[in-house]
Amino acid sequence: MSNPKMGGNGKSEIKIVSSLDDCILKEDGHIIEVFGPPKSGKTWQIKNLIDSLQENPEFMNLRPNFNYKVLKIDLKSQRSKTNRYSFHRSIAEAHAYNLRRVRLRKKNADVNLNELDLVIADRGPIDDNHWAFALSIEGELSEEQRDSCFALSREAEGLVNAGILVYVSPEEALSRENQIIREKTGHDRRIGSVMNQTSLRNLCELYQLTQVGIPYKEERREIMLARRPVLFVDTTPEGSKEVNAKKIYDYVLQLSVPTTEEYKINGQTA
Repeated sequence: MSNPKMGGNGKSEIKIVSSLDDCILKEDGHIIEVFGPPKSGKTWQIKNLIDSLQENPEFMNLRPNFNYKVLKIDLKSQRSKTNRYSFHRSIAEAHAYNLRRVRLRKKNADVNLNELDLVIADRGPIDDNHWAFALSIEGELSEEQRDSCFALSREAEGLVNAGILVYVSPEEALSRENQIIREKTGHDRRIGSVMNQTSLRNLCELYQLTQVGIPYKEERREIMLARRPVLFVDTTPEGSKEVNAKKIYDYVLQLSVPTTEEYKINGQTA
């Protein structure tokens, strides 16, 4: 199957939702999580991926009714960041709830649900695992609070078919943040609770453990922050955007194309 031209030209709008209540995953549909540090270009990669799939006539022939949603949980406008445990746990709960719901089967044939080939989580339970431990390192979560969040997100992680880790170095993330703020305001940014050298370094070190499949080591135990291998792409080098876009496209394409004659297009059994 040929690859379309990579470019993220923005021809279509991404269907971003904060809830999957009215959706159901097709039998051969997939949930893919795209996660990683702030300013790594996750949204650009998701946008390019969707455009590239829809612009490929061979892919659309295989899935003529291709339907997707991008799930993005944003509680910033609803909850104060003062209590980081409450804030982080609410995000973990929202991810778990939505991914469980979309995987439920129909009980009534007359119920009209939006049937999806693909759910892309712009951050999800795999990322929640990393943030829980990063917040614990920062002293924002106690070990008990961290483990409570981790148990919740670890269970939800089992609902995800594949993970894509879009990485950027702490230094480059801060540089991109500074550039955006200078362009918008003419001033340098203020130091934030996450967008600072120490917090980003702690978070990125955890992502690097997942990249190479090494557990996070504590005094009494070792903990894998992701239970499955993930596709790792590094957007730190200049000009890496399009190269990584092709890697992500090829990865998702292999997951999306039917691989057995037992299923016809869109999960209808033969």
